[in-house]
Amino acid sequence: MDLETKRQFIHMSGLATPFYLLIIEIYFGNLAPIFLLAIMLIIGYSLASLYSKGVKLPLFSQLIDMAERKRSKVTPGRGTLRFYTGVLIAYILMLVFNKPYFMFASAVLVLAMGDSASTLVGVRFGRNKIPYNKNKSIEGAVAGFSFAFIGIFLAQVLIFTVSPLYAVIISVSASFIGMLIESLPIPVDDNLSIPVATIVFLSIIF
Repeated sequence: MDLETKRQFIHMSGLATPFYLLIIEIYFGNLAPIFLLAIMLIIGYSLASLYSKGVKLPLFSQLIDMAERKRSKVTPGRGTLRFYTGVLIAYILMLVFNKPYFMFASAVLVLAMGDSASTLVGVRFGRNKIPYNKNKSIEGAVAGFSFAFIGIFLAQVLIFTVSPLYAVIISVSASFIGMLIESLPIPVDDNLSIPVATIVFLSIIF
């Protein structure tokens, strides 16, 4: 398995994030996920800083060496750290806008499933470039939308017991805005822009 495929499968494993955070929220209150994510990020950024200074850390160093691009080792774990930074911001915005948890879950699933699928498919099968961004392909965008839609719809119907019709509307909306943001040539990391834009968009229209 090549490095990029490994990276995207690791990225896709983040789809479990909204579900374990939900369990934590149920048992410990809606502020508990904020504290957990903040602690995780503090530890993560601290380990990344030590690694970048040449300190060899058990397990962490092996994971970085296995899954990071060489150019990313200057700021190791950047993708994962930004992923959880985006998750934290999206969760806080959900509380600020007083929206149901499934909207936050949708924002995270767009990032975990849609962004990963668009990259995997785009790199391997992308032939038709998006007119406003030659680094992205139509094939990748369609794959990202499809995977995000399926993941969000199933989660909403099976876990959050949202009505099928409403689940379709939410899934289409979240997948569309997430993949639109992913396709734009903007200088903001997808791990930050996708979940934040998605939760804001859903909060405005619903």
